Amino acid sequence: MVQPAWFGSRRLSVRVRPTPPVSWSIAVTYRDKKQEALQLRKEGRSFTEISKALGIQKSTVHLWVGKEPLTLEQRAALRSRINIAHTLAIKKRTKLREPDSKFAQFVSSLDREEKSIAAEIAVLFRLVIRKFRPMKPLFASDVGDWIVTKPNSRKVAKVQVKCTLAERHGLPSINLRSSNRGRYKKGDFDFVVGYDLASDCAYVFPEIEVEGNTTRISITEDSKEAWSKLDTFFL
Repeated sequence: MVQPAWFGSRRLSVRVRPTPPVSWSIAVTYRDKKQEALQLRKEGRSFTEISKALGIQKSTVHLWVGKEPLTLEQRAALRSRINIAHTLAIKKRTKLREPDSKFAQFVSSLDREEKSIAAEIAVLFRLVIRKFRPMKPLFASDVGDWIVTKPNSRKVAKVQVKCTLAERHGLPSINLRSSNRGRYKKGDFDFVVGYDLASDCAYVFPEIEVEGNTTRISITEDSKEAWSKLDTFFL
């Protein structure tokens, strides 16, 4: 829209952008989802189930339907579904566990320091046969169990080695805290390698993959013996 404007003896044309029409689509979608949430709650669904079904935050679901009571039958059915889902999740994680190695029989007889030494040696062996050049840090206070270089590359990688922790259910995990320094800081290491003595497997994680995990991280299939990630670092 063009409106005239007078400035002294000159008449100028000023373009005014029209106000866009108000869209009610967001409000309608919001109202519809709230009605769907109420209906699902009346059917005995949990806050988590409603959140996943409608793609909204669990806190929003609680705000909408938190005062909607469940019957005794619905509560019993909900507990049964939760127990079944928990059992299936444990079975799924257990299937991913690696079979025991020939070293498994020695795990219970080793103390923490001995396990750490075994983990460092196992990782050292893997680094050497893959043509990396590992060496110990110059000072004992330095973070990182191995300082790793590679021929024809000027880069240096700090590799922290951790012995995995056995979990009661599911996969082993890697502790992301130092025994004497507390939580690792950004830049303390470039890679953390978790060595599982029971299965004789090493799990390689670049620093970026463990960011945001302040205490521990579970091993994953794509990190198993993933030394190609270290190769990529030196490119």
